Amino acid sequence: MMLYNLVNALSKHGSGCAYIAPLGCALLLLLTVFFCASALNPRINPADSVADPETLKVPSHLYFGVISTHWKREQYVREFNELMVNPDALVREIASQVHVNAQIASDKMAATKRAIWMLTSAVGALAVTALVVLIQG
Repeated sequence: MMLYNLVNALSKHGSGCAYIAPLGCALLLLLTVFFCASALNPRINPADSVADPETLKVPSHLYFGVISTHWKREQYVREFNELMVNPDALVREIASQVHVNAQIASDKMAATKRAIWMLTSAVGALAVTALVVLIQG
């Protein structure tokens, strides 16, 4: 609303160049929304998460999405019990899930940092727009 009011004031007194800051502000706000959405819904490529392509064929015993869609409860309990008696497989499964979680956390952090920078820049562009209105008004 504030940006609209400032642009409305510019339209009465401003020149074409005065619209650069408000357009930049609007673009930066759109980028902020994009990066916020990216932080909420990160995408990873499973092939990048593991060294062995054969590992991709085995469903994760620790990821909630796979657990809830791949196995019935009793079947999962049996599968998990089998995993528990094989320490090497259990360590491999845990390490793989930790790696994927780290990748997701890194992607979320990067997107969040970008969103913060875009929002900070948008506030700066809004301040420039307000200054232009004050100077021309």
